[in-house]
Amino acid sequence: MLPSGNKKRAFVLDYSVVNNVSACFNIIQENFLLGDVFINYDFILSSSNNKLKKYIVENGVKISNGIVIAPCLENIDIDTNIDNKIIIEKKSNWNMTEEYNTLLQQDYEPKVMTLSMDTLLECKMKNIECNLYTNDSDGRIGIYTDNNSQQQKQPKPNQFKYDNENKTLEKFTGIEWINIDNVSLYGFNPLTYKQKAYLDLLLDDKISLVLCSGSAGTGKTFMAFFFCIQKKLQKKKTG
Repeated sequence: MLPSGNKKRAFVLDYSVVNNVSACFNIIQENFLLGDVFINYDFILSSSNNKLKKYIVENGVKISNGIVIAPCLENIDIDTNIDNKIIIEKKSNWNMTEEYNTLLQQDYEPKVMTLSMDTLLECKMKNIECNLYTNDSDGRIGIYTDNNSQQQKQPKPNQFKYDNENKTLEKFTGIEWINIDNVSLYGFNPLTYKQKAYLDLLLDDKISLVLCSGSAGTGKTFMAFFFCIQKKLQKKKTG
């Protein structure tokens, strides 16, 4: 069940976000002014996010009906008319679907925030509103910008350029920019522009080595394994 109408927004952070210090604080800072942020208490305890733990301890919290309500994070300009909260819920056996439906019943418009492709796919299957968080200021190796910090004048071969407004991705061949939005493999269509870039590099026979790093659950191993199966099948057909 997807939300509708003018309800108050709620951003539910899954464990992959809570366990990533940079993503966790970025997501809170980007969305706090838009609605309430919900974090599971057990996620915090089991995570390596000591910055979030320290913030909660040092900044003080209010407890209401077993729910910990933290004040806004530092460096956020809060409008006095905004009454949003960071709500830390202590719930045993936390379940994403139950949490989502509970928030719907409380007249919220909830959205799950995740770094995990597995969680995104699960949400799609269950018709749950979900956002796969990508921080465009991080991990920009291979991404060409006209005004980056190095004042790069000429792109290098196999660099990518992403148009955030038009949601299009291009790769520089060494001569020209070509659009690679339609890159796919046996019916698998990448969900993010970084996945498209990764898959395009894997499929390029002129490239002998592809190195990839990223958060868990974002498709790195899946696409590499899928590509290997495709190469094996091709070899059998031509062998």
